Amino acid sequence: DNIENAKHEISKKTALRAKTQEAKAEMEGEKAQTEADRAEDQKYLDETTALCAQKSEDFSSRQKLRAEELDAIRQAIDIISSNAVSGAGEKH
Repeated sequence: DNIENAKHEISKKTALRAKTQEAKAEMEGEKAQTEADRAEDQKYLDETTALCAQKSEDFSSRQKLRAEELDAIRQAIDIISSNAVSGAGEKH
C-alpha cells in the first residue's frame, strides 16, 4: 500500500512539475514579448519626446521673430505718424 501511495505521489508530482514547467515556458515567452513591446514603446516615446522638444523650440523661435516683427511695425507706425513725416506726402 505504501509503495502504491508513493508511486501515486510520484506520478502526481511529476504531472505537477510538467504543468509548472509548461507554465514557466509560457510565462517566459510572454515576458520576452512584453519586454520587446516595452522597448518598442520606449523608442516611440523617445522619438516623440525629441519631436516635441524640437517643435517647442521652433515655436519659441517663431514667437521671438513675431515679437520682433511687431516691434518693427510699431516703429514704422511711429515714424509714419511723427510730425517730421506728416504732411510730407501732401507736398509731393
